[in-house]
Amino acid sequence: MSARFSEVVRDAAIGYLARISGFNKNARLYLLSAAIAGVGTGVFRLLFNPYALALGFSKANLGEFASAVNMTALVVSLPLGLLADVLGRKRALILRSASLGLGVSLIVFFHTYFALLAGNVLVGVGLSLLRVVQSPFLAENSTSTNRPYLFSLTSATRMAAMFVGNLIGGALPHFFGAHFGIALSQSVRPYVYSIGLAALAIWASVFPLFALADKTPHRHSKAEILAPIAHMVKQRGVVAKVAAPYLLISFGAGLFMPFMNVFYMQKFHLSTAEVGTLFALGSLMMGVGFFIAPPLADKLGKVRLVALSQGLSIPFLALMGFAPWYWLSALGYLVRLLLMNMSNPQYNAFVMEQVSEESRALTSSTLSMIWNFGRAISPLAAGYIWEKFGFSPLFVGAAVLYSFAVALYVPFFLLKGKGKLTG
Repeated sequence: MSARFSEVVRDAAIGYLARISGFNKNARLYLLSAAIAGVGTGVFRLLFNPYALALGFSKANLGEFASAVNMTALVVSLPLGLLADVLGRKRALILRSASLGLGVSLIVFFHTYFALLAGNVLVGVGLSLLRVVQSPFLAENSTSTNRPYLFSLTSATRMAAMFVGNLIGGALPHFFGAHFGIALSQSVRPYVYSIGLAALAIWASVFPLFALADKTPHRHSKAEILAPIAHMVKQRGVVAKVAAPYLLISFGAGLFMPFMNVFYMQKFHLSTAEVGTLFALGSLMMGVGFFIAPPLADKLGKVRLVALSQGLSIPFLALMGFAPWYWLSALGYLVRLLLMNMSNPQYNAFVMEQVSEESRALTSSTLSMIWNFGRAISPLAAGYIWEKFGFSPLFVGAAVLYSFAVALYVPFFLLKGKGKLTG
């Protein structure tokens, strides 16, 4: 039995390495850039909320800042989808890193409400460009054989980098506070220095992108620029089906995900270092999930894996929100992250395979717009619900929305065969 298991593991590892060895230069450079940016992003995401609270902003303000990121991405997704075809993938990816770096830098240097709002708007532009460009870029720089592996390994790389960023980010404010003899409760300077280092890492992630070879022809004429719209209109039924679960999940995620650091700091009285460790483990769990997803997708089919993993995550969402002890809530947090997110790259790869090459960027931007619609609206409501009724209603609402989303996979995809959608 053990010998058979060892043989299965060995064969799987050999197959995995064979797929990875087939990645081209563009894919490898992009993985390097994603790793560098992931470290900076991990520090920033961990520390922004406590930094904003230390500046004197309210929980409702946190909801407004989170909404600004996603509302921006909602508004600019479609224009950026068309712009990405005009600029080409390389320039669009460089613009993405620059926008994200500029947004975080603005948040570091200026401490007014409008500066933090404007910084989050620029972060929203950067994140939108990532969602718009990444899937088409990865699809164009992979084969049907190694595509599921490249999509998942990109996400795994980013999560591994965020694991490092969360660990570093949790420790940095305490390091700077001790170095300068400043208590975190007395000054925002330790947060400023810490997020400043995050901005430097994000800016550094642009350098590998300069070496990319842009394989996509730039569209300049009006007919060329508008062509993807015509292609997507022809495939509107496909786009509507793949987008509906996205919308429900985005509403659910926006209810609680932007506030998890403050949730743990207030409910279980954790320090930033302890929350950073938990978030780092969460990133590591997501990375593990991304890594193991491609072989599972080969066996189960991409969409079947999505439905199964996301459905299994819902009880752990409830455990995370309602457990009376930190260790039990943390267990729910980690397992939920793994199950809910492990199949996301497979779903993105599936979507790219269902639409024409000409409409990939616009389809990706449409899904980004739909995703950000929910993430823009629900944090606004969540901030006020949180202040009035606590966190419990947010977890309940998210669980209900996730359940409806998972249910949609069955009539839309799984009743048509093995996770295949023909239109």
